[in-house]
Amino acid sequence: MSEDIIVAQDLCKTYYRNGQAIPVLKGVNLKVKKGEIISIVGPSGVGKSTLLHLLGALDKPTKGKVFLGEEEVYSLDDKELATFRNRRIGFLFQFHHLLSEFTALENVMMPGLIRVPSPKSLPRRPAGKVQSRQEVEERAKGILEEMGLGKRLDHRPCELSGGEQQRVALARALVNEPDVIIADEPTGNLDRKTGEAIHRLLWRLNQKKRKTLIIATHNEELARRAERMIRLADGKIVTAKAQNHR
Repeated sequence: MSEDIIVAQDLCKTYYRNGQAIPVLKGVNLKVKKGEIISIVGPSGVGKSTLLHLLGALDKPTKGKVFLGEEEVYSLDDKELATFRNRRIGFLFQFHHLLSEFTALENVMMPGLIRVPSPKSLPRRPAGKVQSRQEVEERAKGILEEMGLGKRLDHRPCELSGGEQQRVALARALVNEPDVIIADEPTGNLDRKTGEAIHRLLWRLNQKKRKTLIIATHNEELARRAERMIRLADGKIVTAKAQNHR
């Protein structure tokens, strides 16, 4: 059995503005192994975020396919895609997108509280996955405590530092025990020291739980720590360099 957890085949994405076609991705092929850390680099506007959105089922390609395990992602309808994202992908963005009226604990619990009926075409939730509100709350508390936020459970985002908010966002990404964590400029809005702490957290997560990490970043230092560094240019992968160290 292949160790590949994600396979992208001939991914193309074209946007249209005022009737003009704007091609962003022009045939991207990529395989990501289970437990691997890869970084995606390239200048602004080259398509890093677009590629992440396609791999994470946040957007649909103009052409091409994405497989997560045996599942062909874009063969699913919109309802099935919502379930797929909720259960199998965790997202971490540059801007934390926390809900300001809710506490840290409530923000982390949100993905686990979403109740979408299981489409027959998707595998049933494996045993041990969070299901009841109590299970969601206990798991969310445990993750926040692991991240050093045990005393911040009842604080709202405005009462947290930037680094604390990003740790809450990471905890939220983990609460449903996803197969893959997709991070788009996860430290781009943080100072160097705080960003370094988030880097260490992500790598520890990979080492302890074998979580697959796909990270788009302008931070070359972070990018070089990945097992592979993927460079995009003109809508295509131009290099996929294996790293000597992490």
